[in-house]
Amino acid sequence: MKKVLITGSTGYIGTALVRSLSQRSLYRLILPVRRIDNSAKDSYEQKLIEDINDVASSIFTKVDVVIHLAGKAHDLSGSKELNDEFRRVNVEATARLASQALAAGVKRFIYLSSIGVCGSCTQDMAFTEDCIPHPSTDYARSKFDSEEAIRDIVEGSPMEAIFIRPPLVYSASAPGNFSRLLKLVALGLPLPFKNVKNKRSIVALENLVDFIARCIEQPSRGNDLFLISDDEDVSTEQIVRYLAQGMNRRVILFPVPRKAARSLAISLGKGQMYTQLYGSLTIDCTKARETLTWVPRLAVKDALRRAGSEYSHTLLSTN
Repeated sequence: MKKVLITGSTGYIGTALVRSLSQRSLYRLILPVRRIDNSAKDSYEQKLIEDINDVASSIFTKVDVVIHLAGKAHDLSGSKELNDEFRRVNVEATARLASQALAAGVKRFIYLSSIGVCGSCTQDMAFTEDCIPHPSTDYARSKFDSEEAIRDIVEGSPMEAIFIRPPLVYSASAPGNFSRLLKLVALGLPLPFKNVKNKRSIVALENLVDFIARCIEQPSRGNDLFLISDDEDVSTEQIVRYLAQGMNRRVILFPVPRKAARSLAISLGKGQMYTQLYGSLTIDCTKARETLTWVPRLAVKDALRRAGSEYSHTLLSTN
């Protein structure tokens, strides 16, 4: 039985990962948490911590694999205080954890990074593992700096580092902009996405969790990097239509000239949101498919419909 330590286990992705791995008899999970859940299952062990920057080295004793999900989430405010927090949590804490894991004899350190390390959009070519990093936000830069810190720590050591750069991770319970989009579709409001023919690579929460689990078991290859997605690109218009189908709702879309949409977004300080909704960001995940023989469990249209359906049922159950 492998002993797997997961940081960020109570977060959006961590909760789903723990739920999935705890159903398998292959793993004994160690979860650093700020609050003990007394209803915890026997399949995992909780370790009380005050802060991710202050984790006792003893927590890594006899751990085989660390999956580092904890971090300061993406934020568009761009304040100096926020950037300092990105550095403290995403870079400094990550480096400290990697050093402690190495000293304790951990064999593999899996780090969930972000496709933002590659850049915020693509033109003619999809991002691959060979792309030159071009982080354009403080959050993405902190993720890239975290990757670099881990690489420096594990260089020449017996501990392997695996880096995963996912795009937007979605489900019915997704936070951030996807949550707002779910709400808008559920409300039946007219949306300005008709004829938006951009291409977006996204990844269903179930597919990401499945890929992380695959990384626990992959044969030793040394340090490695993977870009993953649902392996089928969709436009913003398609995303909205699939969500509406899952909710069994009629969706009303109207066209807006892209220049007008961009000008309005920039005037409102929402330039990055315009890029996400109208721009393209595509990923070539050939390496993940061929190296790990990984295929997404859910097709993108099915996963989006499921997200819409589950979101709709959640609304009904809370009303």
